[in-house]
Amino acid sequence: MVKSGLTALMVLCSICTFAAENSPYVHITGANDAEVILTDFTKDILKFKSINANVKTFNGVNITFSQEDGSVEVTAPQSGWDLKDYSAFVADIRNNSDKPLSLEGHIAKKSNIRGYLHLQPGETGAMIIYLMRGRKTFSDSRKQDFPHMAGKPGGLMEHYKSYKWDKIKFFLLKDLDGTAVNKSITLLNLRGFGSNAVLSQKEMKNYSPFIDPYGQFKHEDWALKVKSTEDMKRSLALEKTKISQNPRPKEWNEYGGWKNGPVLEATGHFRTQKIDGKWWLVDPKGQLFWSNGICGISYNSNSDLSNGKKAFYQQLPQKYSTKYGANFYVENLKLKYGKNWQQKAKQHVLSRMPSWGINSFGNWSKPSLYQNANIAYTVPIHTASARTSEKALRNYLRKVLAKDTVTKAANDPWLIGYFVDNEIQWKRETMAPELYYKIVREEIKRVAPNKLYLGSRSAGHIGVYGGHGNKLDKRAQAAAVKYVDVLSINRYRFSPSDLIMPEGADVPIIIGEYHFGAADRGMLHPAYNGSVGSQKQRYHASKHYVNEALLHPNIVGIHWWTYIDTPLAGTSKQGANFQVGFIDITDTPYPDVINAFKEVGFNLYETRAKTIKSQN
Repeated sequence: MVKSGLTALMVLCSICTFAAENSPYVHITGANDAEVILTDFTKDILKFKSINANVKTFNGVNITFSQEDGSVEVTAPQSGWDLKDYSAFVADIRNNSDKPLSLEGHIAKKSNIRGYLHLQPGETGAMIIYLMRGRKTFSDSRKQDFPHMAGKPGGLMEHYKSYKWDKIKFFLLKDLDGTAVNKSITLLNLRGFGSNAVLSQKEMKNYSPFIDPYGQFKHEDWALKVKSTEDMKRSLALEKTKISQNPRPKEWNEYGGWKNGPVLEATGHFRTQKIDGKWWLVDPKGQLFWSNGICGISYNSNSDLSNGKKAFYQQLPQKYSTKYGANFYVENLKLKYGKNWQQKAKQHVLSRMPSWGINSFGNWSKPSLYQNANIAYTVPIHTASARTSEKALRNYLRKVLAKDTVTKAANDPWLIGYFVDNEIQWKRETMAPELYYKIVREEIKRVAPNKLYLGSRSAGHIGVYGGHGNKLDKRAQAAAVKYVDVLSINRYRFSPSDLIMPEGADVPIIIGEYHFGAADRGMLHPAYNGSVGSQKQRYHASKHYVNEALLHPNIVGIHWWTYIDTPLAGTSKQGANFQVGFIDITDTPYPDVINAFKEVGFNLYETRAKTIKSQN
């Protein structure tokens, strides 16, 4: 039965969001519990297309995957499944085997919008694929009512690409990285969930304000939700105790390298070396290093775009910028840490990192944090409009590289290297990739000959070699590998295992960005890419991704985007209000993500040293 948005929301509030862990219960913050059953597997006549999988229909669709990347496509009725009024497509699945497995799902070809599900032996769970709408194609009052918010009350989630969900033709379910080979699952049900409804004027009146005095979603409750300053202080004391019990992995040396591994030539700087078929970073002491990092680490944050949206807030901070908005994260840090809050927050960030198994600052982290912190770091440089000619680019780079902070970093042993630019759209560039990478390398090495040139963080969400999969991006990657020390690729997928080199190339790779977000705990949008159904699935997806990266012969590090959730009311025209942080707006860590990284990070080098999976 479809209930009105606010009524259903209050029902969900009474249930509380940690019920989302008890699959196949589904929860989406800000949406109601409307539901439609798409298929009756006991009655409907269905068509299946299978590759390396056996399918039998009895009390559901029983599937056994015979080889890695095996898949089964369930074809919708001729008219397709109509889900334009729903927030998510849900597949209920049971693992019939005695071992865990992971699965990936698709409902649109060549789509970044996918589903992920990890199942323990005998477990039944819900794979959730969020039905995001292209921001340029949907047109209802929420566009005006909730500007600069990618996730909007009522269950609408925007995407930078355009999708239509009124005629879904298929559901493709596939094994992920061989985890389901020779294992049996049962596809129990397919359904639409969460009414993608515009709130009525009456509901809207009751709905606002929907942001509480700490910047959290007001209309729901969850474990660890902050309701007082005392809650934050108790959380801090408990976290400090946990950190003191496990301050850093015992297998790490002072740089975060492999203390008990082989000792190679020590140059006093980070470098790369290939050993027994695997690429590694080598730390300044000459010990093997693998960069497990987070981007955007800071004790600051973006501000909510509160100007003109005061009705959204139960209570705004006493001091906030009418131009830039309210920075709830900073206000919460002041309450949590008290006097000298900046210094205390900084020290806490630096103690958190190694205790979480994190040994590196990724891109766009705060310089005042990584300077003199004795933790490996990277530095970003952006050339932007200077990429018009060789002269313009060289002049710009020389100006940037002459800055005092850059020249000091050039001799800092803790600096891994420089990322120059981010996700360049080559079809818009006037400069050829070959010339661009050549110039950048020459200018970097002129100033910092001992530091690594880490490339331009290409958008590698689709292409198996990095890039978008088109010929121009492929040419750019082929040019990049001639000049970079490490090829950087931003990889928002459920696995990095299928990354391959441009033909004839063999260089180390850093994943510059990836993450997993859910919409089950206080945020209205999971993420444009890398969306999963719950905090429990964030845990499993994170562990799987890092472990697959550790097995890849070329990957020498991965950096999660980003340290803190983006604000609930959004921050820019892009409207990012995603649940993708290690911590939330109140500086409270997400336990599932933290536990996943601790488990992987404390065994980082033991896992990396294992036999590498064969690469196609």
